[in-house]
Order: sequence, then C-alpha cells, then structure tokens
Amino acid sequence: MHTNVNKSRWPECSGRSATIPSIIRGATHDNARFVFILEMAFPTQPSGLASRVLPQRDEEAFHLAWTNWDKRAPGQRLNAEKEGYALVFSTEILRAVENGHIRPEHARKAFEVMLLTGHRESDLQRDAKNPRSSATGIFQQTKAFHERSPLNPLSAREIPLTVDQRMDVATAATLFLRQLAHTQRWDEMMIHDASYQVQKFHPKDMHRFKDPDITREVICLGGALFPRQLSMIDNAIYSNEDRARLGFPSASPSTCIVS
Repeated sequence: MHTNVNKSRWPECSGRSATIPSIIRGATHDNARFVFILEMAFPTQPSGLASRVLPQRDEEAFHLAWTNWDKRAPGQRLNAEKEGYALVFSTEILRAVENGHIRPEHARKAFEVMLLTGHRESDLQRDAKNPRSSATGIFQQTKAFHERSPLNPLSAREIPLTVDQRMDVATAATLFLRQLAHTQRWDEMMIHDASYQVQKFHPKDMHRFKDPDITREVICLGGALFPRQLSMIDNAIYSNEDRARLGFPSASPSTCIVS
C-alpha cells in the first residue's frame, strides 16, 4: 500500500502536508478570521479508535485506474492536476475520519460521492464559476453553503464564504465532508442521492448525476484507492442488476479494464 502523494506527479498539490490543517492552506489576510474559527472545530491531534484504524490508500493503483479512465474518455481531459485534486479529496476524508466525522469503513463511499459530485458540478475544475449564481469552485459551492452543517461552528457560519475559500480544493472538500457527515444515513443511499443531499442541486439536473458511465468510473477509482472497502453500489438499495451495470466484474483491481 502507498499512502504518500507522489509530489512530482501532481505539482499543484506539492505544498500539501498532512501535518498542516487543510483549512489554513490558501488562506488570505481577508479571510483569516473565518479560517481561524473554522479550524478550531478540528482537533490538532487524532484521538480514540478512529486514529488507530485509518484506511490505507493505494495511490499507485489509483494512478493506473485514472490513466486508463483518461484513455477510455479522452474528451474528459483527465489531466494530472485533476488527479491531484481527487487525491486531495482523499486526504480530507482521512482527516474527517481522524476527527470522527466519517467512519473509517466509509472512506471509499465518501470518496465516490465526492468524485462524482466534483466531476458533475465542475468537471473537476478548481476555478469554475457559475455566471448565474454565486456557485464557485470544484463543488460549485455558494457563499452560504457552510450554513447548513452544525459541524461548522456558529461563528464560522455567520461569515459568508469567499471566492478564494471555495476555490481552494482542500477547504471545499472539508466543507463538503461536513455536510455529508451531517446527512443521516448517507452511506446507505444511492450515490447520486447522497450527492443531492449535500449539494441540493436542481432536480432537473439529477440525470447528470445518474450517468452510468461516470458512475462506473467513479466506482472503479474508489475501489482502486481504497481497496477492500465497500462501495456505494454495495448498498442494499441497489439491485444485483444495478451492480452488474455499474461495476467492472471482469476488471483488474487497479485498472478496471473489462476483459
């Protein structure tokens, strides 16, 4: 298993360290008060059971799976920068596990929901902006996105999110995970329904989040990065027919190439 990001492969993420609170990275003087308040919700040292059972990431297998997705779908422009953003998601998931917001055995499920959402909302572009609303960043979060989750302290919820905060992938991922963790029984839902509960996008857009081709790739990548963990499509709400349609039954665990 490999748990450290290869910084030479993803230069955009080379400054990210597991020892530096994610919410602080990318902070500016203007949003320093928000950063300080929000960071206080995270303990600086993991404690309890979660700290002993952090799930392991296989980043080499993930890279192989990502590369093969790019080959299958060249129009998606799945470059190294986007691959790095996906790994930032996983780093923030581990941080959420450390702090008791996400159960260790749900790391893969959380990653699948995040990757599907980021792909459908912004094509995994950090600087995406919606010209018709305040939606910004990789998850198209609004300036009031953080107000719904009580995992964000009240003093932080009273401060609107800045564009810089929403365009910082680690910050956006932290806020996404806090909303996901606040969603009751999200880990038992269909993947697109879990995404909806976090994002509250317009129902007319649901078909985009149900796209079976994108869902299949997300499931593949989740299994490559977090091996031996259950997927969202393992939930009882999915039928065996659904699993056959959305899975890669003849695939290698690292590449998901159907033989």
